[in-house]
Amino acid sequence: MNWQPLRDKFGSAIVDAARTRLLSGAAPQVDKAPFVAAGHAARTVDQLFDALVDEGQLERREMRLCPDCGLELPIEVADDGVCPHCEYDLGEQGKAPVLKTIFLSSGLPSREIPWLVALHGFNTTGDWQEDFGWLLATRFRHRAPAMMHKFPFLSFGVLLRSRHDSLVTQLDLKLRGAMERARASGIEEPPDIIAHSFGSLLLVKLLDRPDSADLIFGRIVVAGSIVRPDYRWEKHLRAGRVEAVLNHCSRKDGVVDYAQWTIPDSGPSGRIGFDDENVINFLETDFNHGTHFDPTTMIESLQNDGLWDRFLRLPVQSLDDSLGGHRPESPWRPAPKAATTIAHVGLILLAIAVSPFVAIKSGVEALWKGTV
Repeated sequence: MNWQPLRDKFGSAIVDAARTRLLSGAAPQVDKAPFVAAGHAARTVDQLFDALVDEGQLERREMRLCPDCGLELPIEVADDGVCPHCEYDLGEQGKAPVLKTIFLSSGLPSREIPWLVALHGFNTTGDWQEDFGWLLATRFRHRAPAMMHKFPFLSFGVLLRSRHDSLVTQLDLKLRGAMERARASGIEEPPDIIAHSFGSLLLVKLLDRPDSADLIFGRIVVAGSIVRPDYRWEKHLRAGRVEAVLNHCSRKDGVVDYAQWTIPDSGPSGRIGFDDENVINFLETDFNHGTHFDPTTMIESLQNDGLWDRFLRLPVQSLDDSLGGHRPESPWRPAPKAATTIAHVGLILLAIAVSPFVAIKSGVEALWKGTV
């Protein structure tokens, strides 16, 4: 729906407040009182509600209430009948039903988050896992268990597709085990996914792997993504393997620009977005590569009406209207394959040359800390 004509007529403040209320997924009955209490004129509220009925955003319904108990009278009870709730005889008492007009949201109720899987990048500390787990435990008081999966210290393994394949196999097995435990706990729905950095790349490799074609997910958030911007999410959305995709990207995430030169099959979607129109690209202006998982940022993203909260809870039909969508200014073009191949080979040779020194350094550190 185009909300601008209503803003032009009634003002942005009241229209944006109504829009937020309708997209919140809260109780279907929408009351006028909160709008009047917020300082909007009652006449303006009445006119806006009438306009929203005309636009199909609200449904007007006339109710007949019992004059004694105040509950709605079923349609089969005549104006002089007996209230089935309190047995008040309207005909005997000579009182007519109380008429009341209510407004109901035409949208769908908010979605319940079944459970979450968080996939982080490589070579990161475990602090984000503790913060993320605590936030979920305090934010979603209904059932929303979470599985945190951080890939092992990879060092030079990111340079090799064979290592990617091994990690995808590990992820497949871990997800299947988690899904079995979820089903044992009565949770049949597929998990939602929040994937950061290298986790985003392995997630799409998992989706593309024939042996994993039976795995189904709910909604997917990728942040600091290093998936190629021309990746086609549409095939998984149409196949019903994924419900919706949000790409939380940032103009200042320069780290992802180096991905295609160092990691096979990757690209800077975490900075420029995805070309696929089926993906919601939400563009930040000042996030760096790790800002998405800073505790303060996670709180803002997961709190009521936060970006991730809205994406995970809103009805799928409301996502584009509620979150908007950035699109790359021009189609992404990968670097020449010969150039990236030379870069990969050079990095692999460098890794082989320095690996003995890395092993010695790790051994010395372990001895120093008394772990061996």
